Amino acid sequence: MTASIVVAPPNLCFHSSEPEQKFEIFNVHQHPVKFVVKATAPEKYIISNTEGMINTQCKVSITVTHVDVCVTNENVRDKFRIYFSLLKNKKLEAIGHRDVSAVLYAQKKASPMRAEGGSITTSTTTTSSSSSSPARRSSHPSSASSRSVVAQSPLSVSEVPPPDAVHGHNLLVYLVPMVLGVAALWLPTQDSVPGTPWYLELSVVTKHTICFFLGVLVTLFYKRVQQTER
Repeated sequence: MTASIVVAPPNLCFHSSEPEQKFEIFNVHQHPVKFVVKATAPEKYIISNTEGMINTQCKVSITVTHVDVCVTNENVRDKFRIYFSLLKNKKLEAIGHRDVSAVLYAQKKASPMRAEGGSITTSTTTTSSSSSSPARRSSHPSSASSRSVVAQSPLSVSEVPPPDAVHGHNLLVYLVPMVLGVAALWLPTQDSVPGTPWYLELSVVTKHTICFFLGVLVTLFYKRVQQTER
């Protein structure tokens, strides 16, 4: 019976910087379901909803806050057990339970920005040490700046497409619809050529519409060509 009830995620990971986590209960059963949440260490957690009803095809979100974040509780595995009862014919029938584990981990690792900061400090130290030899610095004034530019640029030259390829791709956006429009104007008008399949015949209104859009495309194409030449 509990196969019609989904609890996700099955594991909660707490940190000192993130003492609050959530899990959701989905009721895909055809009847409402009552839930009751129990914890193996209730003094360590605050649960937003310890019990309630979930209508069919609905879900409920439960927030769990760890209130005893300390070193002694790190890597200690606790458990939340959710008991379910099916509401059928105004009577509750116990149908089983699901478990959600909870673990408190140590502080998250520092972001890579700290490592980058260390490299900046190193480069500053190198610059200050090089300042003690003014003759050497003056003999290569542009080499250090060129190295710094290369180090800061994450893209290589091979990743940048040539300008001709970009312009050619933009022009194709106009050329392909123009060719298709001209080809459509060559198709026979309705009832003008007996025996022509219906899907190859176009009405006069359709051809007028194609002519209008062709004029717009030609104008845009001309402007694009002028911009490319500049």
